[in-house]
Amino acid sequence: MNRDVKQRTFTSPPHAKSTTTTTTPRPPPHLMRRGAQSTFVPPIFRVSFVGRLIALLALACTSLAALAVLNGARSRTHTAPPMRSYSVWIGPPKESRAALLHRQVVDKSARHLSTPPFEPHVTLFAIVQGRQDAVLAAARRVAARTPRIPVRFKSVAKGERYFQCVYLLAEKNDVLVNANAALAREMASIGRVETPNDLYMPHLSLVYGHLPEHAREEMRTSISTEFGEALLGNDGAFVAESISVHETDPKDTSMKSWRTIAEYPLKGP
Repeated sequence: MNRDVKQRTFTSPPHAKSTTTTTTPRPPPHLMRRGAQSTFVPPIFRVSFVGRLIALLALACTSLAALAVLNGARSRTHTAPPMRSYSVWIGPPKESRAALLHRQVVDKSARHLSTPPFEPHVTLFAIVQGRQDAVLAAARRVAARTPRIPVRFKSVAKGERYFQCVYLLAEKNDVLVNANAALAREMASIGRVETPNDLYMPHLSLVYGHLPEHAREEMRTSISTEFGEALLGNDGAFVAESISVHETDPKDTSMKSWRTIAEYPLKGP
C-alpha cells in the first residue's frame, strides 16, 4: 500500500506533457523599488539620489566649461587691434648736407651731456592714439595731396619739455602749416589727438633731456656759436620729399620702443 502511494506521488501519467517551470527568485524587500514590488532592479542599474545629484553636477560643470571655451574663442576672434601712439615726421633726404649736419649736432650734444641720441626730424604732427591701419590710411591721404615741404630755421631755442630741451625753431610757411592742419583733421577723425603745444610750433630738436635752466642755456649758446651759421643758413635748410609715420610712446623717454612704421612720398601739386 505504501509502495503504491509513493508511485502515484512521483510518477507522472504516461500521457502528460513534461513541463519545467523556472521561478525567478524574489529579491529581498530592501532591493525592490517602491511601488513596483514585482520588478527586480539589478544592483548595477540602481543609482542613489546622491549619485544622480553628482551626475547632474558633473554635466553642468562640463556644459559651463564648454561655454567658457566657446566664449573665449569668440573673444579672441573679435579682439580689437591695440590703440598705440603715432607721430608723423619730415626730414631732409638721407645723406644730404642738411641730414649730415643735423646728425652731427645731435650726436655731439648727446656725447657732451650724456643724453640719448636720436634721429633728427621735424615733427609734422603729434600725437594720435588709434589703430595702426587707420593712422596709415590717414597719412597716405594727406601725402597724396600735399606738395614737397620747404623747411628753413630761424633760431636756436630752448624749452622746458623733455623732447624740446634745445631745438631749431623753423619758419612757418603755407605748405608746412597746411600739411599740419590736414593731418590734424584726418587724425581727429580716426583716433584721440594729444598735441604737445596749443599751436603748431615746427622745430627740429637737437637735445632731449630734463636739464636745469643754466645747462640748457649753456648748450643753446654753444650750439649757436659753433653751428649757428650753418644750421640757420642753406646748409641746414631742406625740402621734405616724403612723410614718415612712427610709433612713438611719449612716456618712453629712452625711445627704445619707438619704431618707423611707413613712409609715403609727397605727391601734391
